Amino acid sequence: KNESDADAAPERDAAGDATQDAATDTDDAEVVTQEILDRWAEADTFNCFSNIMVEVCDLFTREMDSGTSGITGQLKNFNEIFHRACPSLAGHFDSLKVEPQFYAFRWLTTLGTRELELPEVVRLWDSLLADENRFKFLDYFCVALVVTRYNELMDKDFSRVLAVLQERTHCDFQTIFNCAKRLHRGEVIDPRAPQMSPKNSMRNLGDLIKDGLKNIGSDAAKRRGIGSPR
Repeated sequence: KNESDADAAPERDAAGDATQDAATDTDDAEVVTQEILDRWAEADTFNCFSNIMVEVCDLFTREMDSGTSGITGQLKNFNEIFHRACPSLAGHFDSLKVEPQFYAFRWLTTLGTRELELPEVVRLWDSLLADENRFKFLDYFCVALVVTRYNELMDKDFSRVLAVLQERTHCDFQTIFNCAKRLHRGEVIDPRAPQMSPKNSMRNLGDLIKDGLKNIGSDAAKRRGIGSPR
């Protein structure tokens, strides 16, 4: 037994030395990483922020206000998506003359940072920066901020609508984000819109195609002077 312990002792010592070396390497790596962060984090953060602002600077440039990339164009895009996504609520806003600039202006110009907690902002910006169209997804997210408060807004008067929109939403972030993704796919999220099953939707699409082909044939027949086809 003593001989066995003596043979195992060098192995234990070697294992202990390897563990200590690994711990030392890890500590050194952490020190180096912290030194890099302390030295360059501020500069790298400012560089990233500058690159983002280059892409959204038109929102803050008066000369670009009337252009498609300016704030007026952005608000127009927002309003078009809103009307497609939830016609009943958008129509209610129109009847009250609640314009997008009354509430969506700050959402678009701050990229959602005033409405969300920091971890939520990071998640939203991750999607914005990964989007091929860069900040286009922001329009859908801002519409989702409205649509997810449908019950709080529908049939309310002008002052109540603005009060709700100027408050932070009580809806959880993931629900809003999922709604934005559905809007991005072109879905209509309107409780008062007629719901159509996929089967009926395909049938209606087939009818539209048949009617279109029939009209084309009818026009062609008229040009040839042979009357409408049966």
